Amino acid sequence: MKAGSRLNFGQSLDFVGSVAASGNPKIFLDGGPTLEELTLQTNLEDDEFTLRIEVDGEERVKITGTQMLAREAYEGRTATSGQFVLSFADMMARTLQGETMSGLVTQPGQRVLVSLEIASSVTPVTPTAVLYGETSGNRPEEFRLYILPEIIPITKTGENDFSSFRRGVRAGQNWIRRIFAYGAITKLSIKQDDMTIFGDRELPKAVNDARLLRNGKTVPTACYVYDPILKGSVTTDMLDTYSQRSLRFKLTTSDSNDVTALTEYLLDVRPMKAA
Repeated sequence: MKAGSRLNFGQSLDFVGSVAASGNPKIFLDGGPTLEELTLQTNLEDDEFTLRIEVDGEERVKITGTQMLAREAYEGRTATSGQFVLSFADMMARTLQGETMSGLVTQPGQRVLVSLEIASSVTPVTPTAVLYGETSGNRPEEFRLYILPEIIPITKTGENDFSSFRRGVRAGQNWIRRIFAYGAITKLSIKQDDMTIFGDRELPKAVNDARLLRNGKTVPTACYVYDPILKGSVTTDMLDTYSQRSLRFKLTTSDSNDVTALTEYLLDVRPMKAA
């Protein structure tokens, strides 16, 4: 008989290490539950820390406080002062298949490390940090979630190409769910195997922003958002990164500073069926 609630929310263990300027406090979480959401309650400013998550030594998440706020605002969730929320579960993916592609799945015995990288100069005299987690029960890992920054080198003002996003080695193995590209991007197009799949003739940021707004999103001013699942078809519309020849992003920028692309990937880790 099923008992209890699907979701469990509560305070995590205390951070070990210095919650102070230049500190790197850590928490080890027990593997097994599926992480749906983490909430960091802190008096640090949004630009004063980076949150990282490793599972068995593999980096899965690296995100700043500023990016956490922008990511939540994008989905229309209002921030609470002093709280930074990192949602893994996709609020649109509430079908059975959609849920298996959502959340950060962990297994018993795995070492799940959550850590903060605190800036060398911080505002509060006495910084504080408390971690809360929302989890659901253990389930087999079918899709592995990554939320990681990709640094896009910008060599000149104007058009710049980038082809180094993670790619699947076969069709249906690795997808891009969303990209928040921070930088002075004025236009974007994506070409896969010589066919333009987004932004034919380059899509201006203002036009892309308007499309996102019409679909209920709150667009961060500091970045260009590429969102292939904008219409809510989570299981069908993500960008399959497998390419026979190339997957190339063309960015037009108004300055020559590098772009940081916070990218959400899903990797299919289900065993391949024998032919």
